[in-house]
Amino acid sequence: MAMLRKRQRSPMAARSVTQVKFLLEQLSSTNRSVATKAVLALLSCPLTEESTHYELILRTVLHRITTDPDEDFQMLCIRLATIMVNERRDVSITTVSTVTKTLMTTVGRCKKRPLCQVLNALRTVWTTHPESMNLSSLEFCVLFSASLSAQNAKVRAAAVALAGTCWPVDGEIQKVLSPYVNDRDGLVRTAALSGLAELHNRGVRLDLSLYKRIIKALQDDVSSVRLYALHLLFLVCHLYADTPWGQETLIDDAFSKVCGMVRDPIMDVRARACQLLGQFRGVSMQRLLQTLDKERLDTSHSIPSNFLAEGDMDISQEPVEEEQRALDIGSLGAFVAGLEDEFLEVRITSIYSIRDLSLHSAEFAKRSGEYLLDMFNDEVDEVRIAAIHSLTKYGNQTQLTENQLYIILASLDEESRDLRRAMQRLLTVVKMSSAEAVFTCIEALLKNIRHFPIDRLHIYESIQKLGQHHAAYAEFLVERLLNVDPRFLAVENDWEDKCYIATVIFISNAAVSNPRIISLLPPYMSRHLHFLRDRFPSLVPKLELTIVSEQSHIIALSTQTLQRIQRTTGTDQEGFISAELAIHISHLVSLLNQARDLTLKGEDQFYKQALTILTSVVSTSASSSQSSESNYESIRQFISDLASILCLLIHAQHRFMMNRSELVQESRNLSLRILSLCCQLQHSFTGIPLPLTVTVIEMKIFAHLLLFVSTLSSTNVNSRTEASRKQMQRLLTYFSDLREFSEQHHLTLSPGMDNLVSLNPEFSLSQFATSCFNSIPGSLPALHYLTNYVDLIDNISANRKQALQKIRVELLSPESSVDVPREFLSCVPLVIELCAVIHHCQDLGRIVSRVQFADGSVRLYPIAVDSDTESYLDSQDADSLRIEVRSMIEIKETALSGPSTLRIDLVWQTTADIIDGSGDLSFDLASELRMVPLSAVLLYSIKPIRINQSNVILGSS
Repeated sequence: MAMLRKRQRSPMAARSVTQVKFLLEQLSSTNRSVATKAVLALLSCPLTEESTHYELILRTVLHRITTDPDEDFQMLCIRLATIMVNERRDVSITTVSTVTKTLMTTVGRCKKRPLCQVLNALRTVWTTHPESMNLSSLEFCVLFSASLSAQNAKVRAAAVALAGTCWPVDGEIQKVLSPYVNDRDGLVRTAALSGLAELHNRGVRLDLSLYKRIIKALQDDVSSVRLYALHLLFLVCHLYADTPWGQETLIDDAFSKVCGMVRDPIMDVRARACQLLGQFRGVSMQRLLQTLDKERLDTSHSIPSNFLAEGDMDISQEPVEEEQRALDIGSLGAFVAGLEDEFLEVRITSIYSIRDLSLHSAEFAKRSGEYLLDMFNDEVDEVRIAAIHSLTKYGNQTQLTENQLYIILASLDEESRDLRRAMQRLLTVVKMSSAEAVFTCIEALLKNIRHFPIDRLHIYESIQKLGQHHAAYAEFLVERLLNVDPRFLAVENDWEDKCYIATVIFISNAAVSNPRIISLLPPYMSRHLHFLRDRFPSLVPKLELTIVSEQSHIIALSTQTLQRIQRTTGTDQEGFISAELAIHISHLVSLLNQARDLTLKGEDQFYKQALTILTSVVSTSASSSQSSESNYESIRQFISDLASILCLLIHAQHRFMMNRSELVQESRNLSLRILSLCCQLQHSFTGIPLPLTVTVIEMKIFAHLLLFVSTLSSTNVNSRTEASRKQMQRLLTYFSDLREFSEQHHLTLSPGMDNLVSLNPEFSLSQFATSCFNSIPGSLPALHYLTNYVDLIDNISANRKQALQKIRVELLSPESSVDVPREFLSCVPLVIELCAVIHHCQDLGRIVSRVQFADGSVRLYPIAVDSDTESYLDSQDADSLRIEVRSMIEIKETALSGPSTLRIDLVWQTTADIIDGSGDLSFDLASELRMVPLSAVLLYSIKPIRINQSNVILGSS
């Protein structure tokens, strides 16, 4: 039977009608061994109600339960009937009633082993299908009274558990179950306490008279009884919390009793007692503070003299006075005992209970802080992290002393990353007692940045909160932090230095609440704050400083030009568009207004002027977007990249109109450059509007069209070469995809592209080539795209809250090592942990880390999101969205021929789809289009060391 209970049922498999009939014949056999095999087969894969002969097999099983005298076979059949009913979700009430009636008829006739199984089966079925339980309280009592008074303890325990779960809710059920709390057997006592707790869950108000019985059960020698008694005590005391009990309330008395169980000899009981302590509400402050009293009682545990053998207790004898006294004053030092327990489970539950009580009592929080700080020295990291997290919850109510601060700062040098992060979060909420303490804390965090550069973003956030909470002290630390002396001229700090950035974050956040700090700042700080504000918008606040604006450094504009700028791009007061860029845009608008009824000569001049203006736009936008990564700088970069693509398209159309032979020669290079820029534009930015997305897709299709022209120029147009046919089919697929995409999103295509997507897919190669070649003037509508380009700038200028953001990747580790290569044994693969922060991107499915070797080979490695990064996603401010990722790069010596410098970066993998990727290219340069770089290239030098076996042995010895 024990082996049978361990058997795992396989997933239900469909049986044929013949198999079911065969099992039915075996089940009805008078040969018990044959019938047993059928039952075992059904237990491995029971039938459901819709299965063939389900009702017939179930009735046969129920018949064997009532007629077969063998106990083991009866128990198998009972188990099978229970499974067939319970594993069917929508089983009919008739079927359930049939099973329960059959089981109830066997209650009076079964022997003790099958009877236990019957009672447990009834409890399981009635719990799963409560609508099938239609017995009245009297009928239930008559039916199971014999089982409740049986001599066998297991039968009594099963009957008591059934009564607590399924007895009709009325006033009699508590009277029936209460005496069993003092039963002579531990199984029955456990079942009684569990049944009473189940009654509470069913809505029955437990009687106060149970309280004394529960107190006695707390001294039981069976650990499961004590566990259930603790739970029931917690339920009863909160029902009658304010009831007088001796010289105190019932809730205080119960709290003291649970505190006494913290010294129980069984670890599970101690852990449960510590857990319940944190859930008490309404306990007097005196009782709460007693739990932190270090004058603790003796924690030795001896078995009371009134306990007999395991499971049996002489209830006629009252508990000895010494044990009762231990429970009465059990609250003394309860949490001290829990925090010093030998098992980490007890220590952790004690820490969490202290946290929960501190969140509801400020006075208790002030006293408990020092005890949690002591747990920072625990030998187990799990316990230390739990203590740090708990103190972080209410650390704003705790003021650190100098000694306590040193305990916290010592943990910043731990190798455990989780421990360091937990400590950094704690520093964001605690209060310092002096300016010197704040300075000590900042120094420790700056040292932490140098030792663990990967933590710098989390340290920046800690320093930000530190400045917000200690603005009064920051005023006295400005000169020391910036290393300036009012007697001398200030030396400008390096704004790329990580420690200096942290210092600026602290000072700027403190200056928001303490404006006197602004007058203490050196003159160069205005430029640094402006730069760091754009780079870290969620960390550096906007201060009212006198900053020289960009507009004050440009030449004065004429009235006519200013009016044109205001009409096309809108006035700008926040540096979104520089005046120099606005002038170029105004020239472009003027050129577009004049581009009507152009002659061939005028068209040539138009293209040349448009290229000149767009080239100026690219250079102006690129130079102004290199200073920071704010939202405005992302838009400037986007404008510059889009202008670069327009330059190539206009150049292609200009060549087609003026010198088609040159276009054919340049078409391949032009198309690949356009595709590369389009892929970078599409995958380096997020929040691109759908109309603009369609424009980018059209540009990619134009690039493929130029590639098709390039292929045709190298072969006869009328010949059906394999390359031309493949490109034709690819273009037809792209046309179809673009049409479906535009229809799905209700978007309008450009006039030339609208003609292309309508080409007949049944065209021959020559017909298709001729149509495409004739459509090039219209499919490269320079005037149309330039107009849309100006409209884009106009819309962005009118609506400053743009979702357009540039994806920015910051490599945290490893640091670049060009001069000092990292050495590793050639026999052991080198593992490099790449850590990076990705800004403004939530879809990381196609981002991978790329490693380029010296021989030109490339390997890609997947990235994984840091498990702790969700704590740093700022859902309120989209500009500050960032996700920390990791990638494990494994380098084997076989890939290297000697010392080498790796080129490591993060890239976006494009697909063959024209909508989301670059398209399916079969050219040598296609690999460049499938990888869009997102980060700067990290140079990492490595050097494999080959050692022979004798050196290894010598080194190990």
